[in-house]
Amino acid sequence: MSRRVRARRKSESQRKMLGVGLAVVILAVLILGLAKSSFSFGAEGCGTREIDPERSGYCLTNSRDFDELVVVVGNTQNSPKPELDFGDGELREILAGVFYNAERGDSPAISIVSAAGGNNVVEFTSKYKPAQNIRSSNGALRKLGNDLSRILETPATAAGADYLAGILEAANLISTSAKHPLILVVGSGYSDSGVLNFAQDDLFERYWQNEENISALLARDRSTQRSSLEGVAVYWYNLGDTVAPQVNMNKYKDDTQAIYEMALTALGAKEINLRNYSGVKSDAAAVDSPYSVMPTFVEELEAGDSFNVNENVGQFEPDRDILVNETEAEKRLRNFAQRFNNNGELKMRLTGYVAYCLENEDLGLARANTIKRVLTKLGVDEQKILVAGRRGSPPRYEKEEYTCDSDLPMTERRTVHIEIIEE
Repeated sequence: MSRRVRARRKSESQRKMLGVGLAVVILAVLILGLAKSSFSFGAEGCGTREIDPERSGYCLTNSRDFDELVVVVGNTQNSPKPELDFGDGELREILAGVFYNAERGDSPAISIVSAAGGNNVVEFTSKYKPAQNIRSSNGALRKLGNDLSRILETPATAAGADYLAGILEAANLISTSAKHPLILVVGSGYSDSGVLNFAQDDLFERYWQNEENISALLARDRSTQRSSLEGVAVYWYNLGDTVAPQVNMNKYKDDTQAIYEMALTALGAKEINLRNYSGVKSDAAAVDSPYSVMPTFVEELEAGDSFNVNENVGQFEPDRDILVNETEAEKRLRNFAQRFNNNGELKMRLTGYVAYCLENEDLGLARANTIKRVLTKLGVDEQKILVAGRRGSPPRYEKEEYTCDSDLPMTERRTVHIEIIEE
């Protein structure tokens, strides 16, 4: 091969490499530009929004943005820990809308209500607000999102859950000046009290028999007025997702969503979006709260299923085995008892615990026998029930039978634990 041919081929090869290199540079610039466009919301720019030309430090809002946010958080034992990321995606856009709708010097309008117990308002005062420049404002927005994500993991401070009542309490907190408010709910939705009581009232059976049964429940209750949610949007994350001790309810998600959609529509909600999921992991756990929620059972009980007859279910007279609220306890145990197959190979094991350690287990055993009597009255075969008593409170560790140094609240110490076991 001649020297001239080799030189020409070398020159062609160099041009090709230069062309490839130029293409790579152009592609990198394009990617960098897209990345800058996507992430500039956290620095100098407003992302998909525009900078407000009239208010320094503000990004423009639009008609789709919410101007007030109330979160109803399911921080109960039957719901996965509410791990919401307000620094990304739809949740960031929701928070940004509320944030930039705040007037100069005002904190964004954000409140939090617990789905647990009496639906207490969770204390939350934002110290972050729009600043004088976009960089500082976006930094404040990021910190606000982190604070909000963290505060939603506050453990429940009372037993039980009532999600619908929590939503109605959230509606009461919305200011009269709000033009486009959002109630954002996060949690399983499985309540053990209130109008939509999944644990006691066979809501699925009622819904399957006739969908109008749900509307009838709402119509009969004074707390559920048709205009309660008028003009309010409701978004729900992780509806139907559960963790132990609540059994898996995945196969009932669609029905759960349908029941709540009927209820929220009847209450006048302007916009309803119940199919948001944050991605619950297989090993997910609830927020570490000592307060329990009565589990919802739809199918026949299986080995490992359990139920705590604590003071939220059955209240004993002090130092005695007599129930103060026996009729109410029967009602709360009925659904569980009806799911037990007397003709199967499983049994119930009842273990009675007390608030403080005693000299013997007599009181714990007597209370277990009281609950046994209630269960037999509800149809459970007496021969299928085993009873035991302990001289202390429920154990903290797996190998303990009881503890004399419990950190549980009193209402959870005085309990009879029911477990479904194999014969």
